[in-house]
Amino acid sequence: MERHDSTTSFRQASDRLEALWRPEIARLRIPSIGRSEAELLATLAAANGARRALELGTAIGYSSAYLATGMGPAGRVTAVDLNPERAAVARSLWTRAELGEQITLHEGDALALVSAMGTGYDLVFVDLLWEIRENALGRQLARAVADALRPGGTLVADNCGQDVPAARGLMDEVANGPFRSETLLPLGDGVFVAVKE
Repeated sequence: MERHDSTTSFRQASDRLEALWRPEIARLRIPSIGRSEAELLATLAAANGARRALELGTAIGYSSAYLATGMGPAGRVTAVDLNPERAAVARSLWTRAELGEQITLHEGDALALVSAMGTGYDLVFVDLLWEIRENALGRQLARAVADALRPGGTLVADNCGQDVPAARGLMDEVANGPFRSETLLPLGDGVFVAVKE
């Protein structure tokens, strides 16, 4: 894949990512955000001037690829996923997309690892609320993400428009935490966006 630079439009870059990932998403029956949500992620990263992003629940690396594209060649994504088979597919696709040097994948439980991933992130994307389910775990995750974000950093979480206890816990904790704005967008399964104070 040709690198996203001044001669390659975002639309062209997005088309290439879709051509690489969509067949694998269908083949492996991966529950995935849609293109609109992925392009929103990339746009938020670009608008934020993000250089460091953290993704919790990367699956086969689709969202990470969009984050890396939105941030440009200087951006770095730290991704976490529990499933080694999906992790192998993600690494292969990132290499094919020429994004492998921008993305580092840690295999393991995101809830256990998030505190070890460091702080000062410009953007954190959470895509595992459906899997963790519990309200208390959603609250715990929101606190960990707040610690990981820099002031002015952006939290984005998927599956927040559904009746998922972990999503409710995360949103409730954010409402009472160090965030200055938040909104739930009616995209896909509901995309929650909040900005840290």
